[in-house]
Amino acid sequence: MTSASVLSRERLNATVLSIVFGLTGTATVLPGVALPLLLKRWSLHDSQAAMMFLLLFVGSSCGALLARGVLERALLAGTVLFVVASSSLAMVHSTSPLPFFALYGLSLGLMMTSISLIRSRQALHLSRTMNFMNLLWSGGAVACPALLAVCLRYVDMGVFFRGLALCILLLAVSAVLLGRGRGRRDNERAAHHDDHGRVAAHRRHELVGSLRDRGGAGRRISFQTYSPLKIFLARATRRRSARRPASLRATLRPAEVSR
Repeated sequence: MTSASVLSRERLNATVLSIVFGLTGTATVLPGVALPLLLKRWSLHDSQAAMMFLLLFVGSSCGALLARGVLERALLAGTVLFVVASSSLAMVHSTSPLPFFALYGLSLGLMMTSISLIRSRQALHLSRTMNFMNLLWSGGAVACPALLAVCLRYVDMGVFFRGLALCILLLAVSAVLLGRGRGRRDNERAAHHDDHGRVAAHRRHELVGSLRDRGGAGRRISFQTYSPLKIFLARATRRRSARRPASLRATLRPAEVSR
């Protein structure tokens, strides 16, 4: 596979993940937008409606805590749970829907946290990517009332729940298939940068140690106060001192680096 095809595949993977993240915003606010219809459908009281949202957000928090390990697997697990919860909410009429709302929130927490961590691992500019993801989530949440109003002209609430779950499932599976092998490449790249950073830090510590030895015990040299320019000037001073004749170096005071 050429580098151009790999790059296009990674861009497509990022685009699909972003779309799924925007749809999770739609799914998060959907119970609130459709609350009057849900109360009429299940004949819920106000206390039961409050418990419904409490279970939704408690489940979402638990899902965020469970999103660890292989993030692609966590994303798929959250998507499958979302399909199960949405299908159950679409079919339930007589029994209490509260347990399914807890499962609904758990699936959303898994999906949103997994996608955020995957995109942060892929991003070259982390803050810009996270801001864009938050914008997409907000757009999906804002678009939910209009989308629901249009769809309810042709289908009922159960079909809307199942259709949204099916779209998220197809897109999430596509993103995982497109990103196959991307996690390994990201880990190798991160390990390479870590090794390079450790080598650079070791060299700087060696240089600061040598400067401390040359400066004497009475002169305090701090690693944090040394800029790259000061380190460069210190190296140049050491080279000039090494090129002087031995008799001249013995009469000169050792070079000190100004703060």
